[in-house]
Amino acid sequence: MPVSGPKMTGEVLPHGGDWFVERGDTVQLDARYVLLAEDGSLIDVRNQGYYRADSDVESRLDAGEFVDECEYHYRTAPVFQTDSEPFRWLADNQFVGMARNEGGQICIRFFWLR
Repeated sequence: MPVSGPKMTGEVLPHGGDWFVERGDTVQLDARYVLLAEDGSLIDVRNQGYYRADSDVESRLDAGEFVDECEYHYRTAPVFQTDSEPFRWLADNQFVGMARNEGGQICIRFFWLR
């Protein structure tokens, strides 16, 4: 799965893991995976968050319809770890993610909190 942004290009390596716990209408998420940057750097990611959507949004998502990420709550807080100097800024800062289902793939936009 590709990764692209203004400060990094790469891919998500296979064999990551996803766990979740359902609590009423909210799903608590825990995903762990490794990114391979274009320069060969490895970046470990632990991405935790919450998912919540009403039944109408769930039905639309199940039907494969595009649903804007503002119509449901799918937010994450990633923690990055790397010893790669060019990407050390990822490990030294706080980020939040807004996720959405995009054709069966999960797309997450990360935002750097400064």
